[in-house]
Amino acid sequence: MNELTIGMQEAAPASSLQSLLRKTHSQKIGRNEPCPCQSGKKFKKCCMP
Repeated sequence: MNELTIGMQEAAPASSLQSLLRKTHSQKIGRNEPCPCQSGKKFKKCCMP
């Protein structure tokens, strides 16, 4: 097993991963903003759930 894990880094602490997730969710897309899928449509007409 040691041969497989020689070049691997240690796992990141969960606290650093949680802060990354919070940053991703804090950016809301407005209904009238262009859709992030690059379709050219408004978000509300394209990918809004």
